[in-house]
Amino acid sequence: MHIGSEFRWILEGFTPNTIPMTRLAEYMQQLGKLLGEEASVHFVRVEANCVALVSQVERGSAPGKVRARLASVRDGTGPQDAARAYQLINSMLADDKTHARLTDGSATIIRFPGHKPADETVIEVIDTGALVGHLYMLSESKDGYQARLRLNANQSVRCSAAGKVALALRGLLFEDIRAFGRGVWTRGSDRVWNVQSFEISDVEAIDKRSLRSAVNSLRSLNIKWPDDPLGYLDNLNGEGGAVQ
Repeated sequence: MHIGSEFRWILEGFTPNTIPMTRLAEYMQQLGKLLGEEASVHFVRVEANCVALVSQVERGSAPGKVRARLASVRDGTGPQDAARAYQLINSMLADDKTHARLTDGSATIIRFPGHKPADETVIEVIDTGALVGHLYMLSESKDGYQARLRLNANQSVRCSAAGKVALALRGLLFEDIRAFGRGVWTRGSDRVWNVQSFEISDVEAIDKRSLRSAVNSLRSLNIKWPDDPLGYLDNLNGEGGAVQ
């Protein structure tokens, strides 16, 4: 093996003598999934005083790929398997009532907060809905197709899609779209709902016309409104009528 870059995952609150071996193995498994590049990333040692899992990446293109993968996880745009590993590590840290960090040299590149305040309650809802955003990535994976949808400057969503829908997405890449499907929404103590993942079942392009253009289009329909449209509807409802 050609010696290359080293990454340290530092777990607080434990030492090699106090952490159960099975728990250490669970952390190592998820850390391997987080780093990726399985053929080029190797475990080399556990450092004393705290639990510091040291991984070494072979020279060549692998270190750059690992760094790019970790940066995307930190920014919330990482591959689904890496994002899932990050979430599982945080969940385990919360169970162990501690936290951790991942370093590249002397720089901390990802923090794992782990333990959450006792008063923070997370609500999770799985339901159908629609998302509006900018489609900026589409790729094929072993589970189908993956897409990235930027909802705003601070939030991007990982989406999945079947082959037929992916064909429609391909024609809308780098466009603003409205995606329909089933997703997972969570709400924390800040009372803000965030979508965590979304399976796209249908998609449509968004009309980018200006407000003035939309109003002019409505005016061109030449609809003959009654003088009192709300009263007209009330009368129909009272008489058991129907709007034609």
